[in-house]
Amino acid sequence: AVSASRLNDVQPIRIDGATLEGGGQIIRQSTALSAILGQPIVIDNIRANRQTPGLAAQHLTGVRLVSTMSGASMTGDTLRSSAIALTPPPLTGK
Repeated sequence: AVSASRLNDVQPIRIDGATLEGGGQIIRQSTALSAILGQPIVIDNIRANRQTPGLAAQHLTGVRLVSTMSGASMTGDTLRSSAIALTPPPLTGK
């Protein structure tokens, strides 16, 4: 299992990556909102019900882009990973 480190004692929100259609949309939206809001997240069961579960190349590229652009730390960012943790820096209000 992947765990997110805490910044300023903010607990990560856990997201089931198999929710609804269980595709890449939940990954894209969750990571983008995490970065925008400064809220750590953990996504488990990524694409669990798909024929090829886990992060595909396009999902991996997308989550790495969000991490780089926001300055977030991330674990689990490997091809076919079934879980990632994204911990963006705290918002500063600037």
